[in-house]
Amino acid sequence: MDKVLISSLLSFISGSLFVSVISKLYNVYLFSKFKKMINTEYVDGIEYLDNNGISKLSARLTYLKNHELCYYKNDDQIKYIRFIEFTLMLVKEIQDIDKTHPLLDIPGRNGTKERELQITQKKKVLEQYKLSYSKYSSLKTDYLLTENEQISLKKELEKELEELNS
Repeated sequence: MDKVLISSLLSFISGSLFVSVISKLYNVYLFSKFKKMINTEYVDGIEYLDNNGISKLSARLTYLKNHELCYYKNDDQIKYIRFIEFTLMLVKEIQDIDKTHPLLDIPGRNGTKERELQITQKKKVLEQYKLSYSKYSSLKTDYLLTENEQISLKKELEKELEELNS
């Protein structure tokens, strides 16, 4: 009788663990598909968008977070919301870089070098985003760029712009 009890108990435990592991793996799979969709639809090519395109992208991400993800009930829902928030941080940083380039808005000015510099700065922020989004969505960090990194990036950009204008 003890062997039957032990066997039943082990079967119950292993069955419960199996269902739990499969469920967790499925949630990981779904989140990886979600990240791929966000990167494909919203992040890839963001460095080449103008302010109007970036504003539309921001509005779409905000809508996704506020009106679609709120209905998605999952144990990992916070990861999805934080991933969208982190992507919105990226969008804001890209917009800030656009604001530091007033020379591109002057009519009659080619601005090719400034545009290349702007794209280079955006790519640096994008690299930081790709390195940090897993940490942010799993609650291990709470920023895209630290305040010092933001200041450093802006000083570097201003210095390069001054060199271009000299």
